[in-house]
Amino acid sequence: IFLSVIPTWKTKHQDKGCYSYYATNHEVANILKLFGKYAKYKKIPSFVHEAPKHLIERFLQGYFGADGCSRTLVNHASNRLTTISTDLAFSVQRLYYKLGYIGGLCISRREGQIKEFPNGKLCSINDAYSFEV
Repeated sequence: IFLSVIPTWKTKHQDKGCYSYYATNHEVANILKLFGKYAKYKKIPSFVHEAPKHLIERFLQGYFGADGCSRTLVNHASNRLTTISTDLAFSVQRLYYKLGYIGGLCISRREGQIKEFPNGKLCSINDAYSFEV
């Protein structure tokens, strides 16, 4: 939906199997910048936290629809997300709390570990936060 509404262009990274999307509208680009750059530094801006509850609910639906996972175990449905952004994890928990839900937040301590990928590239690993409601 986003790409059909906002003027963008897409480029593929040469050495990676992913794409980058660039907003060609300055207003949209400035709003998107408020969400942070790079996975570790992603955040939810104050205007989302200050929004009415019905808009917070829509925001969370969109976020989980794009970057979370929904599952049903026995008769219990839940939403889960994993991120390396401390700010993002606690912000999502705070937004759900505003809607009257209490979710669990777990941390997987991985800071300082190094992972080697099949192509031989070494990457340092960050702590991961998992939130489920």
